Amino acid sequence: MLLPLTVLFATAALVCGLPHLKYQDAQCGYQACPATDPSKLNVHLIPHSHDDLGWLQTVDKYYYKQVQYVISTVVEALEMNPNRRQVFIQVETAFFHYWWQFQDEDTRNLVKKLINEGRLEVINGGWSMNDEATTHYQSTIDQFTFGHLWLQETFGECGLTKTGWQIDPFGHSREQASIYAQMGFDSFFIMRFDYRDKGKRKNEKTLDLLWRGSDNLASDTNIFTSGFSEDTYAWPNNLCFDMSCDKHVVTDERSTEFNLRQIINDFMGIINERSQHYPTNNLFITMGDDVHYQGAHKGFISIDRIIDGFKQYNPTLDDGRELNVFYSTPSCYTKAVHDSVVRENITLSYKTDDFLPLVTTDFSGCWTGFFTSRPTSKRLERVSNNVLQATKQLVALAGFPREETYHLEDAVGIMQHHDAMPGTELQDVEKDYHRRMHAGIMDSVKIISRALTSLLGLESDIDLHYCPFANISICAETKKDKFRVLLYNPLGVAVDHYVQLPIDAASWTVTDPEGVTVKNSIYSPVRNFQYMADDLGRPFSDSVIMFKADNLPPLGYKVYTVEKTAAKAEHADPTPTEYSVGDELRAGFQNNYIVLDTDTGLVDRMAINGFEMKVTPRIMFYYSDWSSGAYMFKPNGSHRDPVDFGDRVESKIKSSPVSVEIKQEWRDWGIITFRIYPDTDYIEVDWVAGPIDVGDGQGRDVIIRYDTDLETNGFFYTDSNSRELMERKRNFRPTFEFTDGEPQAGNYYPVTSRIVMKDVDKGVEFAIITDRAEGGSSLSDGQLELMVHRALLRDEFSNEHLYEMEYGTGLVARGSHYITFGPTKSEDSRSAAFIQRDIAVKKHQTPLILFPLGDVPDGPVSFLREELPVNVRLLTLQKWKDEENKYLLRLEHFLEKNDDEELSKEVTVDVQGLFPKLNIVSLEERTLNGVTRLEEAERLQWPQTRASNFGKRVERDPADLKITLAPMQIRTFIATVG
Repeated sequence: MLLPLTVLFATAALVCGLPHLKYQDAQCGYQACPATDPSKLNVHLIPHSHDDLGWLQTVDKYYYKQVQYVISTVVEALEMNPNRRQVFIQVETAFFHYWWQFQDEDTRNLVKKLINEGRLEVINGGWSMNDEATTHYQSTIDQFTFGHLWLQETFGECGLTKTGWQIDPFGHSREQASIYAQMGFDSFFIMRFDYRDKGKRKNEKTLDLLWRGSDNLASDTNIFTSGFSEDTYAWPNNLCFDMSCDKHVVTDERSTEFNLRQIINDFMGIINERSQHYPTNNLFITMGDDVHYQGAHKGFISIDRIIDGFKQYNPTLDDGRELNVFYSTPSCYTKAVHDSVVRENITLSYKTDDFLPLVTTDFSGCWTGFFTSRPTSKRLERVSNNVLQATKQLVALAGFPREETYHLEDAVGIMQHHDAMPGTELQDVEKDYHRRMHAGIMDSVKIISRALTSLLGLESDIDLHYCPFANISICAETKKDKFRVLLYNPLGVAVDHYVQLPIDAASWTVTDPEGVTVKNSIYSPVRNFQYMADDLGRPFSDSVIMFKADNLPPLGYKVYTVEKTAAKAEHADPTPTEYSVGDELRAGFQNNYIVLDTDTGLVDRMAINGFEMKVTPRIMFYYSDWSSGAYMFKPNGSHRDPVDFGDRVESKIKSSPVSVEIKQEWRDWGIITFRIYPDTDYIEVDWVAGPIDVGDGQGRDVIIRYDTDLETNGFFYTDSNSRELMERKRNFRPTFEFTDGEPQAGNYYPVTSRIVMKDVDKGVEFAIITDRAEGGSSLSDGQLELMVHRALLRDEFSNEHLYEMEYGTGLVARGSHYITFGPTKSEDSRSAAFIQRDIAVKKHQTPLILFPLGDVPDGPVSFLREELPVNVRLLTLQKWKDEENKYLLRLEHFLEKNDDEELSKEVTVDVQGLFPKLNIVSLEERTLNGVTRLEEAERLQWPQTRASNFGKRVERDPADLKITLAPMQIRTFIATVG
């Protein structure tokens, strides 16, 4: 019986055998590329296998049933033909790593040899081929770092790549281009993008282009990008020569099966057509498909015969040019195009926006549903990442081995896969992703417990526990009359946090580390989750306690004590206000409140920090069309507009000194709870959707719509993977003509953290920060909507429709929106943009809520000497090289250059003594993925642009421990600790 992968691959591979070779000593990278002929059309044949880390099967099933045979037979076939220029590209590092664990020393040495010769070339190199629409940049960077570090440690410099290969994600984000450029990549290959854009580029011969990945980081984020001319990465047309295809290349002219001449003629038709769409004398053709090359010999033999056939028959193009046909890789294609551009002084098309959303037909082809599909998976990934960041920090601070974080890094890295984060996998595959993340989280809690025990110098483990079901009122640790709560803050700044914990109905007191009583409030759960508790066989709590944990120290913790008491606690101000004037009811606090229309029960206005504006949120749904599935969003053609649950709703108000709650239950499967706090820059919208009623045979897409009186002129803004804001305009695309076959779905964009509207004349901004990726839009001026849940009755590519089941019924999803608004520029020197980004950062990495059963000092305890500047994020702190006492440190200036007059300026952080547990003595700057010294990072330069040297501050003394950050800049260092 095979053990689960999470057990089999728990330890990193030992690197032994062949020594690592430097690029100059090996024939890998561009040095391994075949010669091109400037007088001919150079046809690059690229053998590859696309291996999904889960989709229709789980990761384990794909690996054991198919992928292991792909890698094994490719290696065997390449070694059998050392004199031929056969090549293959290996993409998904997770699978490559898994396969490596089971190979003997001879096989490992053979693979190293093939990589050093450039015959087996690693492309992309991330743990997975990540999604680009729904992923957060921190997780994307991490999964590349995880993959690239293993490749470098295992294969040396020849194991690293400079090529992005994103051939299956459903659209492409600008931040992905920026990340590639900051990692030192030269190129980015894409396949799926809008059919109107692709058609225009084909006609204009601009499928090869330069793409600027950032408005803030100048030309350093330019990257060569090549788009596929066809909507497939498979073998060309029907010319498939894999073992799974019933097609063969027969070269014996005496045979009745002879077909080489016909195959060459068929190839010529393909080459003639495709070559018209590219600007140089280079064309690439992919030779592979999903899990192809399980019997690699047939594929390579067939390609050998095709290449020989072109030499034998020497056909010419319609324009008379001869052909040079050969094995190649995406890297070699990039180098060939670059040489042609330089030689012939060609100016490539220049792009500054993104390739989202993906639309493949004018009707029924908007791939915008996956922005929301499987919302609980999207949330679990955020939770997993939060635990992972805290674990990496504490493992580093405690000096534990790097491999301690492997399980959760593996699970989160897999989750970035382009069928995992989008939610386009089958449900049993989704459950497997959940299993991996849950196991990784629970292991990490034990590691955090050991790390804190060590850092605090305690002899006995503090025995931390975690409640993964606290959001549905299930937590064994709080079913006691007295318990302690340890709140660990993973950010580099102190934070305030409103804590919610399930408890039994009673009077309770909360005390802080100094023994001071903290005011609290008791609420009912947002809905009845008893049936979930029954299904899990766990005790359910009928109440929720809320209290404010203020000033949680940076990279540190506080412990609070919660105890049942007979007497009701008395609390001081602030006191909530609740009063009626005419047909209005105001509820909240002096500066933060909501005004209800007492006739309809709807919210009419909101105020934050004393600034009041008209805002009306409501939960609604679209009837879905038959063609709507996990990938695509298409409202029913006969009823396109969203359906209101009604024009009235009952509002139930619960007031306390901690917060004021206004609960609106539109249906038992559509509930909104507004939560107003006295001192925050936001009002929370706690939403619950599901089980969605599809009893009438129609699928539904649930949205929350926010109506305001802002004049927005069709413009709104969405974040690119939670980094820079992208300007959107309704019914418009910057680089091609928009057609409105799908006026709703065609205007949807991914919202990974933030969607914004601006009234330029009023100087007011309205923003919503999300707790996971969701689809969103502004379909009317002054209006935003976010899709929060989906229940559909079909799927585009499988027989399983998107109606998720949990606990014996349809899925219930719970989440939060954080509404913030106010003047674009504020008198208190905090701009609206800074407030929005500050909320987004703090809601992305929230304090971990843990329960110590052992003795632990109450704190406050901080493992940071002082707070970081308010505009700086500690993006990464992790162990790097155990034996060399090296650590990876990333700092980020999280504002854009025009966000704030003061806070968008450069900022300097001195890390000398910053981490009392780590005596940093030197810093070596690296590319974003951490594996290449920045001063050694060479990128292809394109004649039409000039590098700004913005990111190359390389003339630095390693002993200089001051780090200066410009807006949106992430700087990565290897810190040596003395």
